[in-house]
Amino acid sequence: MLDVKIDIEQALKDLADYEKSVENRVVQEIRVTGQAVRNDAVKFAPIITGFLRGGIQVGQIVNYALYVNAFTEYSKYVEFGTSRSKAQPFMNPAAESNRADHLRRIKKAVKG
Repeated sequence: MLDVKIDIEQALKDLADYEKSVENRVVQEIRVTGQAVRNDAVKFAPIITGFLRGGIQVGQIVNYALYVNAFTEYSKYVEFGTSRSKAQPFMNPAAESNRADHLRRIKKAVKG
């Protein structure tokens, strides 16, 4: 006969520790991706005065989402264009260029 003893309290503690460890790894990878997107957006943004590039910032992580924003009044017009000027996308290409690496790192972080 095989006797198995399970300490439920210890098992729950171990599970909580594992969950926190995974969460920490995922959050770290989100930060890495946010910084990479910001760096690429700065690189892709057109330069006239440098003000647009200087306004690109990484925000805080909320519910596993992190926003990289361009905080200039005219950034949306540069990204999407107007009736008088063609679009010069810099934010969307930056996000897309980091998508595959982000997914790979998140999968790795979850697997441990």
